[in-house]
Amino acid sequence: ETQAKSKNTPSLSFILFFDFSHTHPTSPNTMARFADPNSVRAAITEIFQPHSYSGWVIVNYADPSTLVLAGKGTGGVAEIVPHLKADDAQYILVRIEDSSKETLSKTTRDVFIAWMGPGVSIVAKGKKKSHVGTAKAVLNPFHAELEAINIANFNEETVREKSRPLSGSHVID
Repeated sequence: ETQAKSKNTPSLSFILFFDFSHTHPTSPNTMARFADPNSVRAAITEIFQPHSYSGWVIVNYADPSTLVLAGKGTGGVAEIVPHLKADDAQYILVRIEDSSKETLSKTTRDVFIAWMGPGVSIVAKGKKKSHVGTAKAVLNPFHAELEAINIANFNEETVREKSRPLSGSHVID
């Protein structure tokens, strides 16, 4: 009787096709790239000399998926703040003096910071966070990695504290 029922029961078979090309990680719409990675590397080489104790390089978006060198300087974190955009993500490599080590000579710490302005939409934040790896591949080497979301707390003391290995949270909020 079971065989008879299964022969008489109509079977539903269907195949669904989904187009994930617009969200696939290798899609041109989601991948970030540098317009000129050599200009960024040249700026890092120029600013981050072996005996320099401060400096920074900042990268902006030229369009939704193209990163470009936006600025560089030999000063400290305070010099970066005017360059931060409230409505975009930016990536920064900054050198600060490392006062945590008890040594006779000065030492430095290079810190990668992913800035996410407060005006960036939730959807854009997700897309931009997927670009961090691309930015880190060019903005290197660095000793610590931070995420910054609050310009009011974006200062040298906070960067120094948050970039320490045992600091807990690595978010400037």
